Amino acid sequence: MRGSGSNAGPLFRRIYGPKLRSWLAPRDPTSGDQADVRTSRMRVEIYSSEKVIGSAELNQLDPPMGVAVGLFTPTSEYVAAIHAGEIDGHENGAAIGALSVHSAEGKVGCEGVWIADFQNTLSELQVSVLGIADFATYFADHPDFRKYWGLD
Repeated sequence: MRGSGSNAGPLFRRIYGPKLRSWLAPRDPTSGDQADVRTSRMRVEIYSSEKVIGSAELNQLDPPMGVAVGLFTPTSEYVAAIHAGEIDGHENGAAIGALSVHSAEGKVGCEGVWIADFQNTLSELQVSVLGIADFATYFADHPDFRKYWGLD
């Protein structure tokens, strides 16, 4: 039901917008209770068809949902009106849904890719990779994964 979610973007921005940058920031490896940031990120490129539209370091996780999130760095091929599912807190119904994710090892199996473009309001973009297949293969050393599964 597309229409009913029209208030979700502004609500998300109001609740999380001021915290978005700090929430996605790399963790301090000297804090003692966090894994080394270099081993807990996954560098990916985001594709639309055969074109690379941007890249990200996925550093925030929701392990039970198989979701990884990171700040998105667009290339010149990125066009918000075409690629972003959300623009400054508003759903973009015109966005194409055929985005894919590639790591150094190749294509990452996932259920979907969501770009939230807050360039005009927060000067940043975020990408969420949803339903990642073989999640543990990519993130077994990540502190959020280890904490959730009680491995530390």
